[in-house]
Amino acid sequence: MNKNSILFDTYIKKKHIDDKIKRLDIAEYLVPVSELTEVLDRYKRKYKYLLTNKIVEAVQVGEIGLVVLPEDVKVPTFLNTWMDKDPSNRVRSIVNIGGYRDLTFSDGMFTGNDSILFSLIQTGYIVKNSSLHANVVTNNINIALGSMEIYSSLVNKILDKLHSVSLNITEKSAIEVEINKYFLSRILGREENEKLLKLAKSTIPDSNSKHVSSKVTGYSEMDFKEFIEYLSGEFSTLKKLTFRNFISAWMTMYNSITVLGLELFPYFLGNIVGNVMVGSSLIKSFFIERSTGVLTFNKVYSELAKKI
Repeated sequence: MNKNSILFDTYIKKKHIDDKIKRLDIAEYLVPVSELTEVLDRYKRKYKYLLTNKIVEAVQVGEIGLVVLPEDVKVPTFLNTWMDKDPSNRVRSIVNIGGYRDLTFSDGMFTGNDSILFSLIQTGYIVKNSSLHANVVTNNINIALGSMEIYSSLVNKILDKLHSVSLNITEKSAIEVEINKYFLSRILGREENEKLLKLAKSTIPDSNSKHVSSKVTGYSEMDFKEFIEYLSGEFSTLKKLTFRNFISAWMTMYNSITVLGLELFPYFLGNIVGNVMVGSSLIKSFFIERSTGVLTFNKVYSELAKKI
């Protein structure tokens, strides 16, 4: 969970976006909480999600800050939130609400799409608190298994779209187990041992096939690009698979805002699980939800709400 992200490096670091953000005086661009009073009161009445009250309170006390950045600081929408420290040295979540046509703040008033703004604020809350309470979140078996099922299904859907994996009966289950092992090891940071292998097999019906590898080491050292290259080298069905094509297909099918979730678990929970649960139009919720069905998302979200 604390490993470097090739996706963050490629789309954020190499373009020096993180440096531009660090040089900003965030206080200049914060939306005053006083301008959000009416909006937050409305959200408490309108949205009955498990995290609503916690999210509203977090904004009210400054644990989440909303910013509208200047036009010369181009931050991609998939970096919709990040953490910094406020003047009293408390960790807070900064949520970038600029760049959305459906959101407008002017003359102390908010006009726009309530669902989009709430989704962004919820993402900020989830990313911050699942990062600060990482061990509690990742060690919860219901969150781990439910998230693994969602992650594997979403990745598999892209592989199937690109290379018809489901048609290769001998390799299909083996590929699914490999994705599960990668998720548990690299994304959740679980120890690479027989217990990890057992968990990785637990959601795959044909996991005892002779084609399923018993290998449990090396996954924690792979970034996502290296994992895609590993799959390409291991399976004949995926021999033409490339990182570039996979990421392009992922962004097209699910929306670019979900891409950091492939490597960074807090963004997976915030931008994928959280947005599905509130039916956000920021992502293609319908396609994502269909990967496992809403009950799996509900299980992860419900457990998460108890922990953060």
